Amino acid sequence: MGVERARPTVRNAGPVLPVTIVASLFAGVVLGVYLHATGLMESVANLYGFHGSASGWVLHLGHSVVAGAGFALLATVVSPSGLASSVGLEAAPWVVLTGVALGVGFGVVVWVVAVAVGIPVWMDVVHGASRPFPYVHRPSLVGLAVFGATFAACFTVLLEHSSIDHGSDGSDGGPP
Repeated sequence: MGVERARPTVRNAGPVLPVTIVASLFAGVVLGVYLHATGLMESVANLYGFHGSASGWVLHLGHSVVAGAGFALLATVVSPSGLASSVGLEAAPWVVLTGVALGVGFGVVVWVVAVAVGIPVWMDVVHGASRPFPYVHRPSLVGLAVFGATFAACFTVLLEHSSIDHGSDGSDGGPP
């Protein structure tokens, strides 16, 4: 008969979509600044047969939202707060740190699928050009790991902040 601690629970999934969009666009801008500064943004446009950084930015931000949706789906299966609390780390900073670790891992998986494997296949099928297989492009690996960490930190903080029920009795924790 120990003391039972109230655990935060998600009230509803309502904030997941707007949180995903905001976190995706924020992380996309962070990665986009890196791509732009290193001269790689135009390469994003070139993958689709477009030219110029503006086209690259539009396509990149679209990719960011798709990747963010993938992480949001992962976070519904492997909840950062659930994972952190399963090892006794229930404080908010540990939840965010757990989310960031998941985000870095997610960014690396996105890199393997989209860059190391996807780029050579895409270039061959769509453009008739060859790339080494796997395509080991280290700047994009760093960029996608940073994207994953940035997205996950933003997503975890915003989602935890917007959907936590601090009451142990099912109430919203506010005054009656």
